[in-house]
Amino acid sequence: MKNFPWKQLLQRHSIFSTIHDERKIDALLADGVSEERVYAKDVNIVRQGDQGNSLFVIGSGSAEALLEIGGGETISLSKMRKGDVFGEMAFFEQGSRAATVRTKEPCTVLEINGPEFQKLVDEFPDIGFRLLLLMGERLRQTNERILSLHLKTVDEKLDLFNKRLETDQRVAEAELKAAQTVFDQIKVRTDEIISSAERSRNRLTFAASVVGTFVTIIIGLLGLFGYKELSRVETYAKESQKYRDDAQKSAAAVDTIKKKAEDAAKGLVEIYRARFFDALKMPSGDGARQAYKQIKKEAGGIDDLHGLLYGMEYQVVPKAQPPPEGDSDQRRNVRDFVSLFQQAALDAATPRDKLDAHYLLLVYASLAGQSDFPEKEDEFKSVSTPGAVRAALAEYVNSAAFKEYRRSAPADETPRTAAKELADRIEREPGKRRDDLSELSRLALVSLKGD
Repeated sequence: MKNFPWKQLLQRHSIFSTIHDERKIDALLADGVSEERVYAKDVNIVRQGDQGNSLFVIGSGSAEALLEIGGGETISLSKMRKGDVFGEMAFFEQGSRAATVRTKEPCTVLEINGPEFQKLVDEFPDIGFRLLLLMGERLRQTNERILSLHLKTVDEKLDLFNKRLETDQRVAEAELKAAQTVFDQIKVRTDEIISSAERSRNRLTFAASVVGTFVTIIIGLLGLFGYKELSRVETYAKESQKYRDDAQKSAAAVDTIKKKAEDAAKGLVEIYRARFFDALKMPSGDGARQAYKQIKKEAGGIDDLHGLLYGMEYQVVPKAQPPPEGDSDQRRNVRDFVSLFQQAALDAATPRDKLDAHYLLLVYASLAGQSDFPEKEDEFKSVSTPGAVRAALAEYVNSAAFKEYRRSAPADETPRTAAKELADRIEREPGKRRDDLSELSRLALVSLKGD
C-alpha cells in the first residue's frame, strides 16, 4: 500500500520524465514491483557491503551517504533529499552496496525491484544513461572526498584510502562499459527509427508531388471540359495538402530524433572526457589513452584538443620521471603516455594545438628519458622519434601557413606561457637539460617563467 503521491513525483522527475505513458508509471508502482518504506531518524536504509540491486527514490525527508573506512569510522559522501535517487551502483554492478545510506530525519522511500527496473531501462535506455551520468559524478565526488583527506591522515590510513581509490577506478571502468552498452542500444534504435521515418518521408514527398502534378493537370483540363468537376478538384487539392503536411511532420520528426541522438552522443563524450581527466591523475597512462580513443570515436574526432592538452601539461608532464631499471610496469606506463602524446600530435588541427602537442611530446619524452617511441607505423612516421618530432615542429613553425597564421592571429595568442607546474619543473632541471628545454620552448613559442 502506497500513501505517498509517487506518480506525480516520477512524472516530474529528471530521470523518469521520458516515460510519457502513464500506464508504465502505474506498472512501476504496482505491488511486487516497488514498495513504499517509511524510516525513522538515524536508521540505515542500506548498509555498505550488503547485497542488493534495488533502486531507491526519496519521497520525503533526508538521508546521508556514508563510507565506512574501518575501525568504526565513516566519512560523509553526500546529503540526499526529496527526489534524489540512490542504489544505482549496486544496480548496474549487480554487487554489494558501495556505501551506507542513513536517514537524517524521518524518510519515506520508494524501493524499486532491480529486475523489474532493468526491464524499464531496456525499454527506455535514456533512463539508464542518466543514471550512469549520476553514478559517474558520485564516483568523482567520492574520489575527491577521499583525496581531500590525504593531508589529514596518517600513513596507515593513506594506504587504506589508496586501496579504496583503486576500487573506485575499477568501478568507473565498469561504468564506462555499461554506458557504452546503453548508448549502443540508443544508437541502434535511433538508426532504425530514422531509417523508417526517412523512408516514410520520401514516400509522402513523392506522393505529394504526384498528387500536386495530377491536380495541376486537372485544373488545366478544366479549361477544356468546364467547371462541373470543380468540387472533385477541390477534394484532390485538399488531399495533396494533407500529403504535404504529413511529409513536413515526418521531416520534423526525423530532425528531432537526430537531435536527440546527437545529444546522447554528447553526453557519452562528456563521460569519457571526465574519465580522461581522472585518469591523468593516475600513474598508468593506459586509462587516459583508452578514454582519449573513446572521445575521438564517439565525437567523430577531437574537437577540444586544447583542453585535453592543458590537462596533460598540468597533470602529466611535470611529473615525468625515467622508469627505474627493471620496473616493467612503470616502463609500460611511460610508453602509454608517450603513445597518447603521439596521437595528440597527429590529431592537432589548429596552429596552437600543433605547437603544443609536438612540444609536450618532446618535453615529456625528455623528462621521462624516452628516446625510443612506441608508435612507429606509417601513420606515426612524422612522430616516430624525438628527432622526427622536432624536425616536424621546426618545419611547421617555418611554413608559409604558420607565418600567415601569426600575421593574422590576435596578439594574445602567441607566444603563450607554460603551466606553472611545467615551468617550475623545467627550471629545476640541471643546466644543459634546462637550456635544451628552454630552447625547445622558444621554438614552440612557449614562454617559461624566468625566460
